[in-house]
Amino acid sequence: MFEDTSHLSNEMDHEIIMHRNVHFGGSFTVMLEYYEKEGRGSQPEIEPSRIRALLQLEEQEPHCFDQFLFSDEEEKVQKAKGLYQRFQALYDIPDASPISLALADLILSEEEEPTQEIQRLEQLGGEATQPLIDLLLAEDFYDPLAPGYGYAPAFAALILGHLGDPRAIIPLFQTLGRPDYFIETIVVDALHALGTPAKEFLLKRVKQQPFSKENTHAAIALISFRDDENVSLVALNLLEAIAHDKKQLALSTYLTLSTSGLKQTAHRDRCIALSLKSTLPVELSHDLRSIIRTWEPHTP
Repeated sequence: MFEDTSHLSNEMDHEIIMHRNVHFGGSFTVMLEYYEKEGRGSQPEIEPSRIRALLQLEEQEPHCFDQFLFSDEEEKVQKAKGLYQRFQALYDIPDASPISLALADLILSEEEEPTQEIQRLEQLGGEATQPLIDLLLAEDFYDPLAPGYGYAPAFAALILGHLGDPRAIIPLFQTLGRPDYFIETIVVDALHALGTPAKEFLLKRVKQQPFSKENTHAAIALISFRDDENVSLVALNLLEAIAHDKKQLALSTYLTLSTSGLKQTAHRDRCIALSLKSTLPVELSHDLRSIIRTWEPHTP
């Protein structure tokens, strides 16, 4: 460990060195070339200029980073390396299952869009559903340090949507609300691709009481079904019941987005009346009026 760390940017340098040790064989040179080419695993917060600066430091003082990481960081590095070794070892097993190999190909792919790997898993059909669910729910693979750079669960969600197996509905729903927001759109699209069974599941969850984060997650996913008038009507019914409750503002905000599918005049009139109530939070009133203006014929 350095006695003088004034030339290091602390937390970010730890992240860079962890990524170097896991993904780039401990080589700043290899890592820098990868980042300059903007490889799929490049992390937006890591600047090539900082990698270059650390490379220069190491050239001036070889092995200066050998003991740089904290013990918990080194444990994460070793765990991620172990995952790499586990997948790479599959290629040496003569009777490795096609699904195991297909998953390894997906996770280890360096393609921005691993189209061939995705198609291969889709061709395996329902047999691939449970392994993909396991990958979707595997917390380790959301970490950018893991094989796949944290993107593997998103690809699993995408494939599950294409497979159309209703067994994926609950696991996909459980994935909503994660801090990894990039996966949310993919999960919502996957639930929409699963069609009526997913829609019915989400409608039950959005009405479930007592209200919790699950209601909000269901409301988020139901936005993709907003062209279904029944979904829009359920959203309106709930809004009329809870829109004045500031504790349910997040849920109400997402429900508002689903009212765009209202078709019947009576339902639209109820929505208009709700938007005009003085007790409605200003944000919701504004959102509802924005949607109302999109209806044909336009409502003043």
